[in-house]
Amino acid sequence: MKIFNIFHKKRRLTADEVVQYLAQQIVYQSFLGSIEVNDIAKEAPRISVSKHTTNACYELMYIMLHCVDRIAYSNLSLSEREAFMNKLQDYTIDIYTCEAHAGASDDDKMAISHAIIETYNERTITYSQYNELYPNKDATFKGTLLWEAAKMISVAYEADNDIIYITQSMPILMKALNELNTVAVIRQYATGAIRE
Repeated sequence: MKIFNIFHKKRRLTADEVVQYLAQQIVYQSFLGSIEVNDIAKEAPRISVSKHTTNACYELMYIMLHCVDRIAYSNLSLSEREAFMNKLQDYTIDIYTCEAHAGASDDDKMAISHAIIETYNERTITYSQYNELYPNKDATFKGTLLWEAAKMISVAYEADNDIIYITQSMPILMKALNELNTVAVIRQYATGAIRE
């Protein structure tokens, strides 16, 4: 798959190429975020870092896809959002399985893809219950989408609801979400104002 840099190109990218670009960024930020979460895990001797890195990557992917879907909901028509998110989900999972499971058989990759989709759908239902990404000025993080996503990362490392994991994972999540620059990409997707 071709790697795109949508902000430094000469020709217009197709809508499909824009979605591929965002999928690449989601996978990249998931890998990067899981490395940062591993740094937290190294401080906890009871946790096997290598065993749980993949799960952290998945959890980061799920929350990023969910947040992109929320932004798409605000910026695209219903049919555009559905087409955008279906492609984004497919590309993200395809890129992830090709990169993270390069040596796996096609059947194994298909099974991994189905498991990712199933869990992503479960997370979407859970995450849709939270209206706030992060708290208002004087409120606590507990009960926000960011808090719930950080809790899922702690579960990925078998550190269920460990307050250290949760609080240290939240900045990692925010950084990954900010790096996606989702609003700009979706606007470019909608207007076709992307150049290669």
